[in-house]
Amino acid sequence: IKNYSRWLYLKQPDPPRFEWRSWRQHFKNNDDAGDMIATMRRRKTYAINDDAERLTLRTIVHEMGHVWGLCDQYEYAGGGYGNCDRDRGARSRDGRRAVFLDSMMGGEPWQSHMFLKDEDIRGIRRLAARFPSGWDTDKMASMPLLPATPPPRMVKVKNIEKDPTNPSLAVIELALNQWEPVSIVATAREGNTVKARFAALELDALSYRSYRYRLSRSLLENSDSLEIKLVKSSTNAPVWSEMIRKAQFP
Repeated sequence: IKNYSRWLYLKQPDPPRFEWRSWRQHFKNNDDAGDMIATMRRRKTYAINDDAERLTLRTIVHEMGHVWGLCDQYEYAGGGYGNCDRDRGARSRDGRRAVFLDSMMGGEPWQSHMFLKDEDIRGIRRLAARFPSGWDTDKMASMPLLPATPPPRMVKVKNIEKDPTNPSLAVIELALNQWEPVSIVATAREGNTVKARFAALELDALSYRSYRYRLSRSLLENSDSLEIKLVKSSTNAPVWSEMIRKAQFP
């Protein structure tokens, strides 16, 4: 790419569901463009978002990925190809479709890495090798990637509500990142007395996911608290827990 000029509009939904936030607003600093690029190159910084916030930098970098020719990984993950190349889309070693939802070209996670993931960089390098770019692609292909700091483990109860399709059920929406199989275990209590134990929900090791855990509302009626716990699937060792009080029950 020698020259490129195009307007990029960041659309605000109507009615508003979130607010666009700049790097400076989110991190509460006065970083300039050079500071931001230096931070991205270090590959260590994560931003914890909530549903009311979208970071402009991640969206701009994502859209610039399309300028280079990278496709939307979240469309690729849906089983179709979306804007991904049917013949040249990412593949695993066994030839199967490989999806990288936690890349810049993946979905917008609530925990955002403020740097390019390995899959983003490899995709740009491969595209530069396929088309005239003026870059030394042999040198670029041999350049090692600076190791990326793994994300901190985070779990968040996003929402608790009645199941809109079945009012007898409560739905607890959890957002979490994980790098090993875990199970969600729920226990309803009245004081220290266990009233109900709910079937465990087994989760795989995919990062940046939102899960909807459904429970019978009738089993919550005689309880004053609900403990939600994450345990390792292999050992049942506790990873995280949160107590939800009766006032929060739907």
